[in-house]
Amino acid sequence: MTPPIILTCEAVVTAFQSGRPAPDYGYLGLRNCPGKVPDLRGLLYGRHRTACHQNGDLHTIIRTYLDTAAPAGSELSDARAKLRAILPLVEKSDYAYMDRSIRVWGDEALVAALSLTGRNDPAMRKAQDNTFRARYWTKTEATVKAAGFTLPLALLVVLDSHVHGAWGPIMVRTNRELEGKPDLNEHKWIQEYLRQRNAWLLCNHRESAFRTRTLMGLAGLLPKSTGPNWNLGLPITIRADEPFDVTEGEL
Repeated sequence: MTPPIILTCEAVVTAFQSGRPAPDYGYLGLRNCPGKVPDLRGLLYGRHRTACHQNGDLHTIIRTYLDTAAPAGSELSDARAKLRAILPLVEKSDYAYMDRSIRVWGDEALVAALSLTGRNDPAMRKAQDNTFRARYWTKTEATVKAAGFTLPLALLVVLDSHVHGAWGPIMVRTNRELEGKPDLNEHKWIQEYLRQRNAWLLCNHRESAFRTRTLMGLAGLLPKSTGPNWNLGLPITIRADEPFDVTEGEL
């Protein structure tokens, strides 16, 4: 887990999520929940598309940012005041009772504060990245160590699975499929796992754009013509509606 490989894995996972090569720390969007009111519970924020309702990470990001941000000019100070006011409403313990009258898109000051700090303040970008790494890299490192994986591509596959779900069930399916197979090694296991993960994505993931990017992106890492990109050599092509490369400049 060298720093360049960690940054490459994060860049590829970000590309799967966003469909763009460069990270957008000021991104604001809503989960694909047809018919539901666009309140704070559906909010997706930042480079890693943190979901407010999911695990409390949005609260952690804002709190960490406010605790660590350096003194700033009036524009950022006003944005921080707005985030400080909203902080109690994104506490994890409040999710079941969160006031549906809070409309993200109707609160222009909140939208502006999240977007401005994400795009213009290094402290917010650092808070987003550190929160993501604390949640997902610890699990990824433990999984890779327990499995004895050594390949950078295996690291990316495990990280992506922890971020987007179903590592455990797909691992079980993969082990079942490969049970008793001769000459089993890390390369063969990862290839079968990706085959099983592709099937899971097709059947279970509701967000079709993300699903398509991930399926095509994973396929791009296992090209039949040149063989798998086991070492995550750059550039890595993400085959979306408009294909693009993850390059060293995006890390």
